Amino acid sequence: MSRFLLGLVKHTTDFRYAQGDPTVHVAMNFDAGFYPPAGVAITSLLENNRAISIAVHIFTDAASESDLEHLGTTARRYRSNIHVHFLDPTPFQGFHIQHHHYSPLGFARLYMAEVMLDHAPRYLYLDADIIVDGSLQELFDFDLRGKTIGGVICPEDYIRKACAFLGIEHGCFINAGVMLVDAARWVEKGYTEKAFSYRGRPAKHFLGHDQDIVNLVADGDIALMPEKFNDFSGDLWNAGEESVIIHYLGRIKPWKLALDVTPLLALWRKYAALSEWPSKADPLPPPKPENYYYFKYAARHYRSCGQWAKALRSYLTYLRLKRLIKRS
Repeated sequence: MSRFLLGLVKHTTDFRYAQGDPTVHVAMNFDAGFYPPAGVAITSLLENNRAISIAVHIFTDAASESDLEHLGTTARRYRSNIHVHFLDPTPFQGFHIQHHHYSPLGFARLYMAEVMLDHAPRYLYLDADIIVDGSLQELFDFDLRGKTIGGVICPEDYIRKACAFLGIEHGCFINAGVMLVDAARWVEKGYTEKAFSYRGRPAKHFLGHDQDIVNLVADGDIALMPEKFNDFSGDLWNAGEESVIIHYLGRIKPWKLALDVTPLLALWRKYAALSEWPSKADPLPPPKPENYYYFKYAARHYRSCGQWAKALRSYLTYLRLKRLIKRS
């Protein structure tokens, strides 16, 4: 069995508090600036799955002492294992970037099966912008039916667009934010090497980032999972009645707006309060043009609460920042 690009993990910090060997392994990747939201995701996962012995594997480039302390406290609190794998980021810097806010480390999910195979034959991958609001036992037991990865399918109109643009033959395109991965099959089929063959290609050849590449290399080798395990509709007011994993894909991110404006923002803050990371001090993000839309949301919230002065200030800030966006 060939192994590709071994040795990208520079070192690993382990927090081992599980009793015996964990039965489930979960992998995530994010850069050093994303620990607080990721900490909320990890807290929600462990809070709702206390009966399952879980090991969380974090693939990252750096961590502060306080972040490591919070991870250790989280692992001890839930009697779980947390492994922080520090990667050499250099190989991921050759991939295309469509949006300035996207980190090259996001492409690490194309590589992590090479590392995860040393821990478990299969694992659950989770984006860091999710919360788990229930048991995942059904997902952990999901039958991949001989496929390499499982995921939740994208909306039909996007599937048609993505498959036509990227040349995907089997007419299936999943959101790669939640995936069940057969690590042994991924490595055996050389998917890591195939994924890295896209490194260096111009951004104009893609619609997104590593999600495009996941769907390209696994074309025809994907099992479809129930939608409740990746609710990415972007509707911050209502999730599906059975939704277990809420994926905050919309333009409003709950870690930037510390107001209970909608039910799903309030749900995120419930788990933020349980996490070891400190709560956001300012309820609003910095008044920068890229944050203009948050102030419209805040104005709506303050108006509904009868806080008219705050509503007016927020709405005026929204208009000012929006004008700056149009001028740039």
